[in-house]
Amino acid sequence: MRVRFTHSANNWVRSSLNTSIILILIMETIKTIKGVDEETWYKLKKLSVRDRVTMGKLLHKIVEEYEKRSESFWKDILNHKGTLTNKEAEEMHLLVRKHRQEYGFRQ
Repeated sequence: MRVRFTHSANNWVRSSLNTSIILILIMETIKTIKGVDEETWYKLKKLSVRDRVTMGKLLHKIVEEYEKRSESFWKDILNHKGTLTNKEAEEMHLLVRKHRQEYGFRQ
């Protein structure tokens, strides 16, 4: 019976290759991502291998990129020049008010 011992950080792994018994003492927490299907997980692993980075670094890069895009998206929306001038907006407001009064809608 061959036995392999591996020490990594706070983890001790004892694996018996013949009987497939694995004893694991884990001092850390295990992190999972819920709702990830096999295809998406495969693509993520493939990107990690292609770019020669760890999964952690790849996820960190994805999160940073998402934050940048989301921030720039809202900046574009909130700082965008209006399509109507103030005069056109006021005229439209008066027209809507007139139609509401004419047809009995709330004002």
